[in-house]
Amino acid sequence: MNVVQYFCPGTIVKYQTHHQVVDGMEDPCRIILDRIFWTFKPCIEGFGYCKPILQVDGTFLTGKYTGTLLIASSQDGNRRVFPVAFAIVEGEAKEA
Repeated sequence: MNVVQYFCPGTIVKYQTHHQVVDGMEDPCRIILDRIFWTFKPCIEGFGYCKPILQVDGTFLTGKYTGTLLIASSQDGNRRVFPVAFAIVEGEAKEA
């Protein structure tokens, strides 16, 4: 995500991590991603031309990595779906 921010200035990324516990002790070399939120600069700017409605939908991630991919989208003037923001969280919970 740092590379995305570098090549697409204005992109917003927020994430939360914790250190992996090995044998009862935190390992500072192993960081676990808890949740991440991102939106691209063109999505931020384009939302200004959309209808004032924001819809959030999610899909479950399966396989090696689990969690839920959330997508916030709106609708432009031509009734096309316009992606606004994305997040990967532990699940569809109020805290996430």
